[in-house]
Amino acid sequence: MDDDQKEIHPNRETSSTTHIQLVLVDIQYDGTAVVTLNRPQKRNALSGALIAELTAAFRALELNDSVRAIVLTGSPAGADLGELKHISTSEAYKIQYLKGLSDGITQVRKPIIASIEGFA
Repeated sequence: MDDDQKEIHPNRETSSTTHIQLVLVDIQYDGTAVVTLNRPQKRNALSGALIAELTAAFRALELNDSVRAIVLTGSPAGADLGELKHISTSEAYKIQYLKGLSDGITQVRKPIIASIEGFA
């Protein structure tokens, strides 16, 4: 784990936490899952690895019957331009950089709420 990444230490009486390296998942006992992007050293930019972990987290939460709603947080965020600087716009379109994440989100039948800071 990078020095910039911090684990969540929940109140054990109100929630349980699973740590996925770039994505933290905190499942509250009320059925709310809080998914936090955990890449502060890159301002939570959406890298390929973060997208894969976020998609896996959504998939796992969809299958978890105790989860009733999902809150996504971790501002600021955007595409990792450093990762994309070596490909053209047409190449990014061809590889469908965010398609896996988009498909993963649309397959979740539970409400997903984005808790953001600033403009969206």
